[in-house]
Amino acid sequence: MLKIILNIDNFIIEFVQSFITPFLTEFFSFLTRFAGEDGLILFIVLIYIFFEREKFYQSLCIIAVNLLFVIGVKSTFKRDRPYLNGYKAPDDIYTKGHSFPSGHSSNITTINLLFNHNFKDVIIKILFISLNVLIPISRIYLGQHYFTDCLIGILISLIVTNVLIRVFHHFNFKLDFIFFIVGILLPFLLFIQSNDIYMYVGILIPLLVFSYLDKKYFNLSSYLKNINKYVLLFLYLIVIFSNFLFLTSSNLWFNFLRYFIVGSYISFILPLCCKIFTLIAKKE
Repeated sequence: MLKIILNIDNFIIEFVQSFITPFLTEFFSFLTRFAGEDGLILFIVLIYIFFEREKFYQSLCIIAVNLLFVIGVKSTFKRDRPYLNGYKAPDDIYTKGHSFPSGHSSNITTINLLFNHNFKDVIIKILFISLNVLIPISRIYLGQHYFTDCLIGILISLIVTNVLIRVFHHFNFKLDFIFFIVGILLPFLLFIQSNDIYMYVGILIPLLVFSYLDKKYFNLSSYLKNINKYVLLFLYLIVIFSNFLFLTSSNLWFNFLRYFIVGSYISFILPLCCKIFTLIAKKE
């Protein structure tokens, strides 16, 4: 049985890589980033802006649990990536870590399910379903994963995300309980020595803590209501992408700190500035 699965994996990656061209390499190299560290953080910001606070906390919990499952399976099976077994990496990027299952495929499936569950817009559904199909293909094309890596990554997300969505809906947990669960999960992730994990946790902790405190005590987010959500997204993206472009390091705690600063800016500094400017404008 295992030999049959390996033969299927080899056949599919050979077939997909038979279409390698400069254009497709550029296209898939760009597309695959939407399910990597910067893409997932971008989607977390979108969730923070466009989801209700309760749904935001639930989404953080779902993302964290999916990460734990994927990393747990990777650590158990420790499968080599295709480029280590003679297959091409056409963009000359060699992702570290184990191959099985695909974190990118799991990430984009989770994001797809969360957005399709919370939005009924047909364009949004088509966009995220398209990403959910193309990104696993990109991982095979780029020589980072086999077919079964992507398939199991998708299945993990389908099971975990759908189960947790139904659990949250059925039991109608209070906000404080969701905060408590996510608060336990995030620090636990820091025991996993992974650069991606430290960056995710770095941005999620301030988003979680400051948005919770804001709801309970400060109400700073109310001052953001006067700003168009797309303008707000633009202000967030300036800081996020400048962070990606100008600050790079392999040190886990440095990356944790820089993403913690980004999360603090999104959830506390910008809302506080909006409040200050609003109060000044009223006095004038």
